[in-house]
Amino acid sequence: MHSVVNTVAMPWVDFGEDLEAILSGHAIRDGNRFVVNGREYLLEGGGRLCPTVGEGLYQLGRGAYRALGWYNALGLTGLAETQLDQQLVREDERDAARQIWLALQAWRQGQR
Repeated sequence: MHSVVNTVAMPWVDFGEDLEAILSGHAIRDGNRFVVNGREYLLEGGGRLCPTVGEGLYQLGRGAYRALGWYNALGLTGLAETQLDQQLVREDERDAARQIWLALQAWRQGQR
């Protein structure tokens, strides 16, 4: 059995630009994988193009993804931690989510 992984993208990632580069032949192709602008995409069956790894992309397991959701809703608060305690989210998963949440906050501050 494999673990569930979600790819979270930072808001500054321009998927449209990446797609345009792939479609115009400016990406590095290796079979059904494309690398462009420091990110890798996988062409799945049915023609779906999915970002996998690279600049501005973070892969989170189920617990870390859940933690990020709580931090987005409540911030880095005791209430968020209580919710995560109740859901048995591990500390390493919380740390990963906190790092992304903090990076998002820094990006949002720069947008003002």
